[in-house]
Amino acid sequence: MRTSLKNYALALIALILAVLLRWALDPLMGDSLPLVTLFGAVAATVWLGGYRLAIPVIFFGYAACHYLFIQPRYQIDVSGWTNRVGLVAYLFTCSLIIVFGEAAKVAHDRAQKSREVFRVTLRSIGDAVITTDNDGIINYINA
Repeated sequence: MRTSLKNYALALIALILAVLLRWALDPLMGDSLPLVTLFGAVAATVWLGGYRLAIPVIFFGYAACHYLFIQPRYQIDVSGWTNRVGLVAYLFTCSLIIVFGEAAKVAHDRAQKSREVFRVTLRSIGDAVITTDNDGIINYINA
């Protein structure tokens, strides 16, 4: 699956918005949860373009948030155990987001294909076919 330039632009926008949101929340949050807003950006990019699009967001987002919100601020220092453990936890959580996001995309694509096969099948039947929900409301009627 090729990722379009539009998806890269949307991923960059999601990343920038996540960092800006964390920056706006910084007076309230201080040093706590420095990476929390990145998870939404990662999930959005997985949905938009898959794991290949999400991986750069994960690393650039971490670098930006580490620089801006993790002590010592305004430098990237992963020499301390706390920062190393935090990085591993962040990468683990992002990995889970990617796995579940990819699984959701596969399930969505399969459901879409099944709906299309069902729709084509019903359109090709010469007799009248009507589908309803449990309340008797018509969902589909062929020509």
